[in-house]
Amino acid sequence: MKGKVITIGRQYGSGGREIGEKLAAKLGVPFHDKSIIERIVKEKGYCSEVIEQFDEKKPQSLIFSLAMNSYGNWYANDDYRPLQASVLKAQADVIKELAKEPCVIIGRAADSILESGQFTSVFIKASDKNRIARIMQRQNCSAKDAEKAMNATDRDRARFYQYYSDKKWGSAKTYDVTVDSGVLGIDKTVELLMTFIKLLKE
Repeated sequence: MKGKVITIGRQYGSGGREIGEKLAAKLGVPFHDKSIIERIVKEKGYCSEVIEQFDEKKPQSLIFSLAMNSYGNWYANDDYRPLQASVLKAQADVIKELAKEPCVIIGRAADSILESGQFTSVFIKASDKNRIARIMQRQNCSAKDAEKAMNATDRDRARFYQYYSDKKWGSAKTYDVTVDSGVLGIDKTVELLMTFIKLLKE
């Protein structure tokens, strides 16, 4: 197998989180999403409100933009690193620590943080129609509000990812496998990914 860690990128409303949870359960490994944030708060001493504010958001600081260009050089210029950069560096450290053991990690550009060969990368997508319907059901909102949330969240995730990587978020070229969850549904998408992972082990 390429790597014992599974990283999952996902379009908002595609069911990527649920797929990740079910995949982790079938593999018998930990699932990491908000748990990453909780661990940062616990181990790094950051306020949970600050962590939530920066979660999967592109850094806005001009100083940071000039001084930091990738995860790899976050360890420099400590005295001048803005709060957001410090928080995201802490998040990257936690992801690297979590990836020392088999697990499933959702989002947060984990596949850009980890070393090549350490992980298998997955991207979950779905049609706008399917995603809007899922968001409406989950958030009990109108189609208009669901579409607005979908577009805004995808935009944040793409900018966050592309700021730290020379690869394109959501592009088939970026990941080992890309799956449309709207075609098979959540459970069968999990089955498909399980088959893919088993084949990688052979």
